Amino acid sequence: MNGEFLNRLIEADGAFVRIGDYLSSRGEFEGALAEFAAFGFGIEVRGDGDRVEAAIRAPATRLCPDQIEWRLETRTIGRRIAVWDRVTSTNDVAFRASGSKANDGFVALAEEQTAGRGRRGGVWSAERGTSILMSVLLFPKHPLDDPFWLTALAAVAVARGVDLALGGTHVARIKWPNDIRVNERKVAGILVERRDATVLGIGLNVNQSAESWPIDLAERATSLRVISGRFGDRSRIVRALIGTLDDYYHRVTEQGLELLAREWFDHCEFRDRIVRVVARNGEIVARAKGLESGARLLFVEEGGREMRIPVHAIEKLTNL
Repeated sequence: MNGEFLNRLIEADGAFVRIGDYLSSRGEFEGALAEFAAFGFGIEVRGDGDRVEAAIRAPATRLCPDQIEWRLETRTIGRRIAVWDRVTSTNDVAFRASGSKANDGFVALAEEQTAGRGRRGGVWSAERGTSILMSVLLFPKHPLDDPFWLTALAAVAVARGVDLALGGTHVARIKWPNDIRVNERKVAGILVERRDATVLGIGLNVNQSAESWPIDLAERATSLRVISGRFGDRSRIVRALIGTLDDYYHRVTEQGLELLAREWFDHCEFRDRIVRVVARNGEIVARAKGLESGARLLFVEEGGREMRIPVHAIEKLTNL
């Protein structure tokens, strides 16, 4: 696929682009159109002869590797990207590449999962071709070798990606411990698994309709399409998400956890709210005031007493 021409069409954002500036012949143009059609791009063509122009009218219905990878200048995450049609789980695919550290940052994507996993043995289900089903293989260094911090990093990146996809509004919120919600409905989930390496799995609802979910999920789930009223460009969102993940991954590794801790807490649903915390050594009701880089959440009880609880000791945290 002609990546330069495709990228110019995408950057034009619906405006017409003269094909002669990028393609040398009508035959080359027709070949490019056939490739675009295979991925489901909606392309409008007008003019004739040397005046033929094209414009994108709808994003690809399939994930497009050329769109995702075009001049993607990341340091680790996304150096290798592969898209499958149907897999058991993208986490499974990523783990199969863990035999070599040369695959550090490998991104596995799929249109459909037959055995997608959620937290605590749950199932992640998604209608074919509607979601971002993505896993990243990592060999993380301290402090991101802790699954909590890697989950936190992904949560911030996904929340930022959701906000960007919805027009830059600060509406995405992190629900403890690994969900992203908008208007108190789940739009994304994160699952970190460790074996010989670590795999970071992300599921993001993009183009499901309001009628897509079974009855038991209909009141708890949403998608970017439902929220915004328009189809999302999944490849564009994946590209932005990979870039944000890679940026945070290196900044945290090199500079420490303070920035991540602050941004994670800023995005939390329970920020500065009264919550009930069930921990290994008891239960408290207090106001959530912050996350410390030592992986402890700070709470203030009604009488003003401060309490710091390690995140790994928290079994349940709910808003009151």
